Amino acid sequence: MIYAVIDTNVLVSAALAKDQNKSVPYMIIKEIAKKSFVPLIDNAIVEEYSEVLGRSKFGLQKNVSNEILNTVVANALKVSVPKTGKILPDMDDVIFYDVAFGNKDKGAYLVTGNIKHFPDCDFVVTPRNFLSVVNPVVPSVVNDSQVIYDPTGLLEALRKLNENAHKNGTAGMSEEEIEAEIMLMHKERREQKKVWWMPN
Repeated sequence: MIYAVIDTNVLVSAALAKDQNKSVPYMIIKEIAKKSFVPLIDNAIVEEYSEVLGRSKFGLQKNVSNEILNTVVANALKVSVPKTGKILPDMDDVIFYDVAFGNKDKGAYLVTGNIKHFPDCDFVVTPRNFLSVVNPVVPSVVNDSQVIYDPTGLLEALRKLNENAHKNGTAGMSEEEIEAEIMLMHKERREQKKVWWMPN
């Protein structure tokens, strides 16, 4: 069995793809639906997914985003791992690193659209490279009629999100734009924590 930690930017890229039939992140989500690999999560990752999918900038429908989140969680292996103390360029990425590192004995991958955020990490791969691991023959166009759909509706939920993204103009956001919004969320979260800890 193949195990992988999926960075949030992969989920968002799949939802906001300009053309899902050619989107590698979308193909990764399809592989979850086909049970080609087991996503690894912990509480911090689930919280991160929920916060990012709920960002107003992305304009994703909350009920459909929740369906995607719930389906990924239902298909995932929830783990508890010790903190590694790893120093990364963006320390908010440590939650993904820790879970992947803590499951190296399973050969776990960390799949991200921003591998530069994880220097010198041999288990970190791009979505395209990971897709070649779980599905050695990557088609240039995916025919939905040949996909084995998950009964929980993950792919249908992604299709609805993508339709909405086309309507509100967020479809086709670049990886850089998506990552900038995620980093802004991290900054806002840190600021909120500072305010919370400030003495009266």
